[in-house]
Amino acid sequence: MRNAKFLIAGLALEVSAAPGSGGFEIPVPYRPFLVNDTKADFLLNSHSDGIPAWEGELVFDSRGPWKLWRSREKYLISLHNLAQGKDPYQIAFLDEKFSRGETFFKPEIENSLPRFFPFSYPLDEVIVVNRLALGQGLEVHACGIDDNGGGILFLGASGAGKSTMSRFWETEDGAAVLSDDRIIVTRQDGGFFIHGTPWHGEAGLAAAAGAPLKSVFFLKHAAANSHGRLGPGQIAARIMATCFPTFWNQAGMQFSAGLAAEIALAVPGYELGFAPGPAVVEYVRKIP
Repeated sequence: MRNAKFLIAGLALEVSAAPGSGGFEIPVPYRPFLVNDTKADFLLNSHSDGIPAWEGELVFDSRGPWKLWRSREKYLISLHNLAQGKDPYQIAFLDEKFSRGETFFKPEIENSLPRFFPFSYPLDEVIVVNRLALGQGLEVHACGIDDNGGGILFLGASGAGKSTMSRFWETEDGAAVLSDDRIIVTRQDGGFFIHGTPWHGEAGLAAAAGAPLKSVFFLKHAAANSHGRLGPGQIAARIMATCFPTFWNQAGMQFSAGLAAEIALAVPGYELGFAPGPAVVEYVRKIP
């Protein structure tokens, strides 16, 4: 494919292949998010003829596979394979509104990964997080469930049990797993809405769907199912601890903290200790 559009949490993202290249293959998790007649909020043009000379001022180092730079009044994201040295295998220049970008990658990428998808992790998620922070929403580390039209968030760090919880809900009548690892929260219709994303976790569950948010749970493993109601301050702080904030952008941080506070004031939140068994589904459903 040479051009594709995806709709994630109301954001229309368009990816265009480099002229003369063989195009790209859309990863399986992205396919449910494909759309056609939608105006793009973000356009990424890809180029496969090598990485041009570049320079920039380092803004943020993830200490992992990506870094964010300022370069000639634009943002630049460099992607790195830590096992293969310091030089990036892909870079992307982006405007300040994260509405348009140009990405370049090493030609050998296409040799090792034919029909390479230029919007692959972590570039896709870094771009979406930055765009959301401009006033559109918040990405959280969570399992999201649509339970008969009501959205439930189960938040937690890696290992807290999000994928396990997703598997318990996966076969329940009236329930659908929106994602077992990454959920986006936006304002909608006077309340809040949770959206599935292509960025799933161990359970491999993701859906191009969403639901109005009705409750928030912070997960921990326990010998028996139990819960405790949290105050708004606790909820807001824990949401911020499990979200993907733009530390490099003061306005973005203020927006994210403000949105977390609004959610905390409007939606009930609980600490949920859960035992490893499907009985937790009915336990959660009975919590008022």
